[in-house]
Amino acid sequence: MLFALRPDSLPPWDNAIREKGGYDGSRNSCYEYLLSVRSSVRLLIQEASTLGIQASDIPAYVGRPRSTLPKLIDEYN
Repeated sequence: MLFALRPDSLPPWDNAIREKGGYDGSRNSCYEYLLSVRSSVRLLIQEASTLGIQASDIPAYVGRPRSTLPKLIDEYN
């Protein structure tokens, strides 16, 4: 539901993601997944920074200029 409301800021939470990530579908596992995505976004920003790439430039740098960072993580997953 949250993804439907904010697709650019939150990743989807679907069966494929739950199964691949080993999540049980509970509220707590959804929260764990969101924390994992947040951690991945932070790591991406950190690593890009070491290459001199600003967070706002990451989507264009990887050829996805209209994607948000959470969407890039979703696409990677």
